[in-house]
Amino acid sequence: MKKIILVVLMAAMVAIPCFAQEAEPDKIFSIDGTIWDSCSKGFSSEPPFLYTDCEMEIGFYQKRQYFCYDGDCFWDGSIAYVNLGVVSIALCIFEDPGRPYLYGSSFAIMQPASGLGVYSLLYYWPRFCSPWHCSPAGFGFEIGNMNKINDNWTPPQFVSMSPHQGERGTTITDVRLYTSNTTFLEKPPDMIDFDPPYVVYVSNINVISDTEIAFDLAITDYAPVGFIDVIVQYGGFVIIGNDAFEVIEKTN
Repeated sequence: MKKIILVVLMAAMVAIPCFAQEAEPDKIFSIDGTIWDSCSKGFSSEPPFLYTDCEMEIGFYQKRQYFCYDGDCFWDGSIAYVNLGVVSIALCIFEDPGRPYLYGSSFAIMQPASGLGVYSLLYYWPRFCSPWHCSPAGFGFEIGNMNKINDNWTPPQFVSMSPHQGERGTTITDVRLYTSNTTFLEKPPDMIDFDPPYVVYVSNINVISDTEIAFDLAITDYAPVGFIDVIVQYGGFVIIGNDAFEVIEKTN
């Protein structure tokens, strides 16, 4: 009898790690690369005081938490989430770009295996004055449930640029920028810029396909030699290509 129990325990010890390895691609033990539908009840210090919000989706990708409405997603601030096997916990501190000066934090507990979770959200805005009137400070909070709707979610990403280098004091025409998980034909980019700013300038932007943009690039005489980042603002997303373009010395 003892031998039978020992064999069963050994089999379980071998099977559990194997099960975890097979299950992980389906996000059984992780929320990374998942997006969740949500529905909450909320209170705000301004009308309407009580409200229901079932339009927001919450996505997780590479230690960033995204808030999405109608396909537009944004992330801002800091995020920390931990996968504990049975449950995952996420804490996010953010600033809403859709409403300047609105700050908040969210806390969520999710069970990736069942695809269920709960979250709370607390936000506030300080007193704000324009040339015409002043708006009082306020706050609000939400409590809601979450349902996982996608196990293989990926936000828009930078892929490459061609050409990927140019000389100081020159203009390159028909530069191509490639992305993934974008729909530029339906929703063109809002802006293309570089970091550091004001050293190269973009003009004549044309959408070629859902994942390809063409534009002209003017490189100033004072652009620093070395690699610079490209920044594409697309809906609520900010797509960043680190070291995407290299500025080199002029050869003649």
